Amino acid sequence: MFVSYVAAFLFHEDSVLLVRKTRPPWQVGCLNAVGGKIEPLENSIDACQREFYEETGLDVPSWTGFCAEEATPDAVVHFFWARARGARPVTPPINDVGEELEWWRIADLYDPRVTDPRLIGNLYWLIPMALDPRGLHCHVRAERLFKIPGTWPRPGA
Repeated sequence: MFVSYVAAFLFHEDSVLLVRKTRPPWQVGCLNAVGGKIEPLENSIDACQREFYEETGLDVPSWTGFCAEEATPDAVVHFFWARARGARPVTPPINDVGEELEWWRIADLYDPRVTDPRLIGNLYWLIPMALDPRGLHCHVRAERLFKIPGTWPRPGA
């Protein structure tokens, strides 16, 4: 069965909102984008808005899609970004499934001096791509999957 997912990055100034995962087992304790499964008959943008609202309580009206990643032969993840203006949005400390929501300074995610934030591996290139002023779009097919946190190289490591 083919499954489609969405994942969203909300940026505010020099920070990004991430979720510390409690599932699936290979993501436990890692930081990832907010997201989830696309429901039957739902398009990816509607799923992004719904999932983000369910997990954060924030109604973000405008999302920009920038990447689709074929994570496995039977799954694809559609990535979106948005920018919050004004004061940083207030989010609950815990989302609807008991996972911590955390604002991270983007520079700290890439700083080897910062305690390992345990980013999901593709976030090391997805976050810079989302922020690229050229408005890049891509479709990526994963040839090799890394299922264990810490198996991917950190930039500068």
